[in-house]
Amino acid sequence: MATAASSNRYNRHFAMKAKPKLDLSYYWGRFDDALSGRYEGETFKAGFATIKEIYKDVRVGKRRLTVGDVVAIFNDDLPFVLDWTKPDPERLEERMKEHRVADAVYRLRDRSDDGGVLELISQIRYGFGDLSLTALVLHHVYPARFAMCSHHLASLLYIVNASTVPKFYFEYCEELKLWGQERSTRQLDVAETEFALWTWYRLTYYGRNEERKKNRDNFFKDQWVQERRAYKIAYALKELGRLDIARSYLDTDANLAAIIAWVEFERSLRNLLGAEKATNARNGRVMDLIDELPVEAVPRSRKELKHLWVRDGRGRNEVIHHGLKLFRNEAEEIVNEVVEFFAHNS
Repeated sequence: MATAASSNRYNRHFAMKAKPKLDLSYYWGRFDDALSGRYEGETFKAGFATIKEIYKDVRVGKRRLTVGDVVAIFNDDLPFVLDWTKPDPERLEERMKEHRVADAVYRLRDRSDDGGVLELISQIRYGFGDLSLTALVLHHVYPARFAMCSHHLASLLYIVNASTVPKFYFEYCEELKLWGQERSTRQLDVAETEFALWTWYRLTYYGRNEERKKNRDNFFKDQWVQERRAYKIAYALKELGRLDIARSYLDTDANLAAIIAWVEFERSLRNLLGAEKATNARNGRVMDLIDELPVEAVPRSRKELKHLWVRDGRGRNEVIHHGLKLFRNEAEEIVNEVVEFFAHNS
């Protein structure tokens, strides 16, 4: 029978073995610490309270956004003037009127359909002249839905392949919304989630040495975070062909580049022959599949296709089963030959 002491030892051991779990609400709670570290002890509490009050009526639709509202973001009691370029009020007023920015911001309040939201974000962006100011203003008007848009955090979340600037920003905010729901013990809105991730970044790379590894593990060893980032990487790469991906690995992992190419080559062989014929080719070995190819499917010669697979003792089996390391030029030759085979049969 287990004693209380042994049970406690087991619980401590289990807790030590348990994978870290990211809690963004913890980092949101330490936002002031990160601000203080970044801005020489300043946390801008009074400035944040003031700007929140200024934007309150715009947020609920009681009045339209003004040039004064935008310029107020760059007051000295807020940090934004240190990291953004303050717009010229006269030029800003001209552009806001020309593109009806205030009206677009007002209409954005009640729009939830993706197309309508993207159209309004695009209109607002044209008025402000760039995404940075657009995001900064929308963050203050509708913090539950929009963030300031840190390109560094966007890279961390793998928001990389949007077709337009408004779509990039929209996807970034949607991803933050998801993280605020999934990785916080209390649900955070979009702006809070961005601040929490920024805080995590600051504490991880600029905080106390004794905290850095723990913070890094909280993020990079969290299973949900790993799976989500893997999904976003795959989503970002989906527009690329597999052979394009193979080519991208030539400088960093020649073996992986060759393996991807070989997999695609075998898959193409089986597709060209059809399931029944591919199965009937002796044991379905690639060398036998090559022999079964129709003449018109062979770019140059069957011998060269077999060399692509075997390569004089430096082929697919040696790499995958015996740990042989290919040189870059060898992998590049394999990728190029598979590309040629695909082009010939397309």
